[in-house]
Amino acid sequence: MTVSDNREPAEESKLGKHVTEPASWELEVDEIISYPYPFTMSKILTEKHVGKYAIEKSVTPVGTVVEGFDWHTGKIRSVKITFNYPVVKLTEDGNTWMSDNMFEVESNLGAVDLARGDVLIGGLGIGMLPTLIQDKVNSIDIVELSQDVIDLVFHQVATDKMNIIQDEICHYLTTTEKKYDLVCIDIWQNTFLPIWDIEGMKGVAQRCLKPGGITWCWLEEMYKHSTVAEA
Repeated sequence: MTVSDNREPAEESKLGKHVTEPASWELEVDEIISYPYPFTMSKILTEKHVGKYAIEKSVTPVGTVVEGFDWHTGKIRSVKITFNYPVVKLTEDGNTWMSDNMFEVESNLGAVDLARGDVLIGGLGIGMLPTLIQDKVNSIDIVELSQDVIDLVFHQVATDKMNIIQDEICHYLTTTEKKYDLVCIDIWQNTFLPIWDIEGMKGVAQRCLKPGGITWCWLEEMYKHSTVAEA
């Protein structure tokens, strides 16, 4: 779920009423893109340890060049941030699983754009995706394997629309009788996931889709566009 610990948000039209802080990004080509900072998970989550997992907070200082992600093109981009950016991350034995930096938020916008109806999310992380989509959907089932992560994160982000399920996502997808309008899978720790992982997960999830339902996997846009380019 992570490339580096410095990344961040997206468009107001995609993220709804969570917009709270203005921000702008300066591209290395000197093009200026301004859009609202949607919200900060560090305002929702508190620092805490459960087992080998922890919620940790930091600040990326103004002027830092960070990685962003254009989900329309599947490309990683370099951006210089123009304010002190608070970051919250989930770590396991000190290794980052997920954060709310620029790359993490922007690489989830494909799922935010697709969100509707009843949604299944594979992987709780810091609870960012369910928080981003909660105002767009009817219900959100979240499947998380680690009970420690559930105990650490879920009660801090939970709303009436969210339901947590302790299970392995492939096991859940092959055994549940529930059907969803959107199945989102984000269980990978970094960007070096093979394309067959995405294709395999999308195939397993097909049995859980309602008519017209969609499956989305983290960073599928990157692999989709690179596959087209190679064709």
